[in-house]
Amino acid sequence: MDDYPHQYNGISLGLTVYAVAAIVADHELLGSALFALAMNHKQMSAYYAPAFFAYLLGRCLRRERPLLEIVKLGAVVIGVFATLWAPFYLSGGAGWTGVLTVLRRLVPLQRGLYEDYVANFWCATAPAFKWKRVLSVPTSARVATFATIAALLPSALRTIKTPTKDAFLWCLSCSAFAFFLFSFQVHEKSALLPLLPATLLSLRAPTLAARLPLAVCFSCYPLLERDGLSLAYVGVMGAFASVIGGGAPPPPSGGGGGGGEGEGEGERERRWWGRVDAVSAAAFVVAHAAAIFVPPPASLPHLHALAFTSSAFVYFAGAAAYCHARLWAETAAERAASRIFGETKERCRGDPDVLRRVGEKFAAAAAAGGEARDRRGARASTRARRKQHAE
Repeated sequence: MDDYPHQYNGISLGLTVYAVAAIVADHELLGSALFALAMNHKQMSAYYAPAFFAYLLGRCLRRERPLLEIVKLGAVVIGVFATLWAPFYLSGGAGWTGVLTVLRRLVPLQRGLYEDYVANFWCATAPAFKWKRVLSVPTSARVATFATIAALLPSALRTIKTPTKDAFLWCLSCSAFAFFLFSFQVHEKSALLPLLPATLLSLRAPTLAARLPLAVCFSCYPLLERDGLSLAYVGVMGAFASVIGGGAPPPPSGGGGGGGEGEGEGERERRWWGRVDAVSAAAFVVAHAAAIFVPPPASLPHLHALAFTSSAFVYFAGAAAYCHARLWAETAAERAASRIFGETKERCRGDPDVLRRVGEKFAAAAAAGGEARDRRGARASTRARRKQHAE
């Protein structure tokens, strides 16, 4: 999906992966530099900027000298930007005129709210509200900006208050979905941006990571068909679906992700995903069948494209809501544990033995929870094997 127009989105996405990995490994200055490179390669990487900002700001505010930490991060980012933009400033003595010329090319307001059919809010609701007729281009840009900020602000504020590594990953998904669903002039391939953090969350949300690639490709089918890639679409979708089989496996031993901060999916959540899979698969099959066997009316030549993008929009909106719910659940558990431990520490001040015993009880409770998750995972694996054997 990324290679055929030769737009090289994989470079900025790869730099973003390296930046996330560096920050999660506590190399925050290196991660900031890598993300600044990603944003300068493709401005669409700004989809992730609120999550990076919120997590790093939250971390800085909890340190002994927060202002110094913020200055260090800011100096790294400004240094990268200054180095990369200096040629536009210096070339031929252009000065700021050269910089502003590039910036105007990066923000193509003249194209309008959207061009082709994209699986976002503006395209999905356009048949009912006719946004391009109702809103001028400057007004639609302001409305889209306000809607995007409103959609991403809750997750960003939550991450500032509770800057855990899991919260950072969930906030990346929430921020990318907010931009894709509500921002101005979104391209179909921008669906790759919310897909990336969902993939990074594969140990926390394996079903989301397994299903979202299919939904992203489905949302781009009108574009792929127009460019003669229907056969490639069928082949890649079929190969991917055969690899993931009946869905994500039960969580591995240790409870959802190899010893990280959070947990994977529970049994009830997997049942919920099963129902979502059934409904979405039916909608996707119906859309393809209609595109093959039912010609659109002459007055509505783009009806099939609208069916694809509107169905995908519903799926993406549900995935965004799921990411917000998981972010809230992860941070609520973290804040509750921190509050309980802080209150206990205050009561036990002056008696380190009591505090040590409380810490041991916390560790024992966490271990017991992990063992319980292991038992649930083992039972789920046994049921899955029995079902597969019966089939």
